[in-house]
Amino acid sequence: MTVEIFDIKLDTRKHTRWLDDIAQRQIPFAVAKTLTMTAKDAQGEIGTEMTGVMALRSNYVKAGLKITPARKKDGLHRMTSEVGHKDWYMAQQMGRTSTVRKSRNSEYQFIPRGVRRTKTGKITKSFRPSQVFKKKNVYFTQTGKDRGYVFQRKAGRSILLYSAIKQQTVKPKMDLQRTANLTAAKRLDRNFVKSMRQAMRSAR
Repeated sequence: MTVEIFDIKLDTRKHTRWLDDIAQRQIPFAVAKTLTMTAKDAQGEIGTEMTGVMALRSNYVKAGLKITPARKKDGLHRMTSEVGHKDWYMAQQMGRTSTVRKSRNSEYQFIPRGVRRTKTGKITKSFRPSQVFKKKNVYFTQTGKDRGYVFQRKAGRSILLYSAIKQQTVKPKMDLQRTANLTAAKRLDRNFVKSMRQAMRSAR
């Protein structure tokens, strides 16, 4: 994310030296604050959009949206503030192109179906793919070269816990970059004015 550096000009010459000093000392602060504020605005807009396009079981997923504040010490032309998701599998759903996802640790990817979850939407440790096969009456059925299912036999019937695939094409459900750019277009100027006013009030 970048910000345009604004030139501040006044008609009255008696303030020129004072404004030059403000610009030199305070504009870096204002720009860093502007970038960080705008990243936070984008974080909020992205979180709202996530709620509309994804089936979020808890606030855990939204809480993974993080920002990196801009740093004044990086200089005007190098300052950036970033917004993104800390989890790679969520980032894949917020990109601009489809991704082929393969399991990193096993032959299959396990997609939760009827597996037990906590009230907050998390899968209990004992029912995670790495542990679930230690349970009694849990079995795997292969239904093709690249697909299978994990069932648990309980009370005389089979409960589908996971479907298993060797690879999965993940199509983005939203465009994080587009949302961030639109937010920046709406809020950047306003945030800069607000930040510059604060910088001028705190100038010595």
